[in-house]
Amino acid sequence: MSLASTTSVLEMTCISTREELHLFRYFVSTVARNLDITDPACHFANEAPLQAQSNQVLAYALLAASARHLSQTTNYSPVIADRYHQQCLELLIPFLDDATAVLSEILLSTIVILRYLEEIDASLAFNPSHRIGTRAFINLQTHNSATDDLRSAAFWLGVRQEVYYAIANQKPTMLQFDRDESDAELEPTHEGAWANRMVMHCVGVVNYCFGPQRQDITSEYDVLLQYCKAWASSLPPSYRPILHQDQGQDTPFPEIAFLSSAVVIGLQHYHLASMLLCAHDPRIPRVGLARISASETVDDGLRNHARMVCGLAVSNDDVAPCFVNASMAILLAGGLFKQEDEREACFDILRKL
Repeated sequence: MSLASTTSVLEMTCISTREELHLFRYFVSTVARNLDITDPACHFANEAPLQAQSNQVLAYALLAASARHLSQTTNYSPVIADRYHQQCLELLIPFLDDATAVLSEILLSTIVILRYLEEIDASLAFNPSHRIGTRAFINLQTHNSATDDLRSAAFWLGVRQEVYYAIANQKPTMLQFDRDESDAELEPTHEGAWANRMVMHCVGVVNYCFGPQRQDITSEYDVLLQYCKAWASSLPPSYRPILHQDQGQDTPFPEIAFLSSAVVIGLQHYHLASMLLCAHDPRIPRVGLARISASETVDDGLRNHARMVCGLAVSNDDVAPCFVNASMAILLAGGLFKQEDEREACFDILRKL
């Protein structure tokens, strides 16, 4: 499909009813908070709705996201979300063979919003938006993801989604990881960018742990582990919790409260990366009594990091994506929780998804 025809379809008039106006406003006030979580400029709340007013494919994505969220939190009909979702896919899919169009911030934003729908609705897990969207993010990596625009915001949301899908399926991401560039990034910056550094580092960790390369290459493992340690030892002041207790009043997990959602996301990805590195240490003995002792140490490490990820979610329960990250920790180490109260707390987290 040509760019001319792409533009003609994307620039249709969008809002036509008061119900759609309500859904647009709900996206800005509620849904976008879950997408802008490491973006201080809040491009999904501020820029995406403006673009969607004259771009039908993005408008359908916003409407579908709001309708789906409402259907899961109120008695709003899920049929409405299904309709907008299908209409969005019908417009989106023909554009994906256009190498130029797929780099459009409109289409990239549409793709990550559809992938967000998959995260919050298990019935959409086999829809094609994740599969068809992956190539767009591979292509986008050739562009500058450090810019402050909607395209960059969509990119970072897409990276977090790639990490989620990769851990859930125990497969490498489809993204490239430039280790040398990532390791050089420890200069002071805002808390959202600091979180994004660890999110991108998770891509490298996931690709190492679940990729086809030999995992007994200690040099690569050591570089990944060292960056985790360096990132954690260089945290800016905003990463200090306003409340930290080893066990919360209403949960067996640590209580670690923050004012910034970006900080929570960054720390959760740090602990997820640490869990994966702990489990895939190439120096773990493979046989004998030493293996038994090492396995116990690994289990303790996995359990401790998982408790931190879950504690961060429970302590900052207004940050909905925290529970998605906690579900990944439970997937990796939930079976290591032996106490009944910890197991029940894990089920409580999963019920919030």
